[in-house]
Amino acid sequence: MKHDNLLALEMKKSTAREAEKLSDKQRLCALTAIPYERVWSFGGIAHPEHVCGYKVGIYMEINRQECSCYYERYRHGELLYSWTEGF
Repeated sequence: MKHDNLLALEMKKSTAREAEKLSDKQRLCALTAIPYERVWSFGGIAHPEHVCGYKVGIYMEINRQECSCYYERYRHGELLYSWTEGF
């Protein structure tokens, strides 16, 4: 089976508004959902077949003051786990 949609990545600064962060996380849930399972289009704009089916979704939040990155990994429309790494 050929897969075109492999990785969806959303990035924000830690100083971004919480509503913007939440929107990115909701988008990753939509992008990684299995087509025809819990199918819905993000914002009602695109047809589901164009937004679903990414194999992995990563949310990355950069905190320059703390020299760290916070990550969340999404798959099948769900948050799998999160972690923080320094840089």
